[in-house]
Amino acid sequence: MELGKRLVQVYTGAGKGKTTAALGQVIRAAGHGFKSYFFMFLKSEVSIMGEIIALDKFQDLIKMECFDIRYDIFKKKSRVEIEIICAACSRMMRKVREKMKEDVDIIVLDEVNCAVNLGYIREEEVINLIKEKPKNIELILTGRNATQEIIKMADLVTEMLMIKHPYTNKVVARKGIEY
Repeated sequence: MELGKRLVQVYTGAGKGKTTAALGQVIRAAGHGFKSYFFMFLKSEVSIMGEIIALDKFQDLIKMECFDIRYDIFKKKSRVEIEIICAACSRMMRKVREKMKEDVDIIVLDEVNCAVNLGYIREEEVINLIKEKPKNIELILTGRNATQEIIKMADLVTEMLMIKHPYTNKVVARKGIEY
């Protein structure tokens, strides 16, 4: 089975649906027997339990790697906490590079754009990853605030535009919908 030319996709913007689009992509690919690896930057297992439960049914085709520390985007970080987050991002990027050497069709770096924007990963590291991407891998990068250079290097860029969101009316994240 041949996937064809492997591209770089970016899902960015302030609107809801970036991770959901990437998840949909790997589920679609699994339906055709393609293998994916889904790296979740800045998200620990607790915050994304719905995805883990659902994708466990595809464990032979879709593997997930969650952030190895708890992360709260809304909490102000101390210098030490920032260093811990940066180290966790570095560990995750090393794992991504290792998976790029394996027999996998799609690799997703969920929320990597946010990690770059917040200064936890250097933009140059993601750019080098794109440049070094093997021809046999589709690479998907998600998260708000994708840099102009990352956008320029991508083959497909979709911006999710927030027109209206329930958070503005104090509706909290809902199990099964937002996580």
